[in-house]
Amino acid sequence: KFATIGFAGTLGGYEPIFVVRTGHGSTRGLMNSLSSEQVTEWLHLQHEICFRMCDQRTRETRLLIKHISIIDLAGYGILDGDSRFSKCLGMSSQLSSIHYPQLLGRTVMMNMPSWARPIVSAV
Repeated sequence: KFATIGFAGTLGGYEPIFVVRTGHGSTRGLMNSLSSEQVTEWLHLQHEICFRMCDQRTRETRLLIKHISIIDLAGYGILDGDSRFSKCLGMSSQLSSIHYPQLLGRTVMMNMPSWARPIVSAV
């Protein structure tokens, strides 16, 4: 209802693909329904699930398997974000970098709105 994220298969049967469709959810609604701690814990749980998938495939293949994130920005407006969610996302990312430093492979951003292009190109 509030978050449109999830796993969408694998690349070549190995790397899990995690998709976030930012324009189809409501981070404001999510943050109005749950506490910051609950959202941070839920985001961290997504990293744990991904880690277990990658770990299993790493053990099976003896190759280091990382996950791929696809961020779909279609329909996402400049005022659609929620600073409370951004803080939770930041906290979850910090925890992930401590617990799963090897996890993230690549991040692909799709359907980027024109207002976001200068911001991303500056980074």
